[in-house]
Amino acid sequence: MAVNYASKYSDKIDERFTLGSLTQGAVNQDYDWLGVETVNVYSIPTVAMNDYTASGTNRYGDPSELENEVQELKVTQDRAFTFTIDKKSRDDTQMTMEAGKALQRQIDEVIIPEVDTYRLAAICAGAGSTETGTVDATNAYEAFLTVQADLDESKAPRAGGCATAPPASTSTSSWTIPSPRWATWPPASPSTARWARSTELLSLGKD
Repeated sequence: MAVNYASKYSDKIDERFTLGSLTQGAVNQDYDWLGVETVNVYSIPTVAMNDYTASGTNRYGDPSELENEVQELKVTQDRAFTFTIDKKSRDDTQMTMEAGKALQRQIDEVIIPEVDTYRLAAICAGAGSTETGTVDATNAYEAFLTVQADLDESKAPRAGGCATAPPASTSTSSWTIPSPRWATWPPASPSTARWARSTELLSLGKD
């Protein structure tokens, strides 16, 4: 006589590991693009110093009108994703296909890595100079100091900087070291991509 053993499905999801954002600390959060496509940012220059004269009408030198410059930061990415979850599929899989958790999974596993990849590419493209070569355990620290020297020469603030390296950087690895703005002062444009629309695209089937 045969014995039929029982089996069941767990309601606990076997989630994959995620790293979170690797670049959040490398970009500023000074501007937002909510409701607009372009943000214009002013830069105000300085003026030259003069020798003070104790007499006459121009004691501080000839005055000049203070000027300004405008940098245009425009959204260049407009990415999206979509999927549906039928109500029966959600209900009859022990609620494991819950929309909120599915959205978080999409953000953690797909959106954040794509944003990181875009940011790193944009930071390297906008760097003042780049050096490409082989970095291993014997010269990694020297390469880092070379980049730091470029940052110091460009008067980048010494506090709040960060460095990004591939996991294999302790062994022989070929990677690009951008400078001088790759760490402390990356251009604002890496954060101009728009990934927020994904929250509008989840739907549940009805009875």
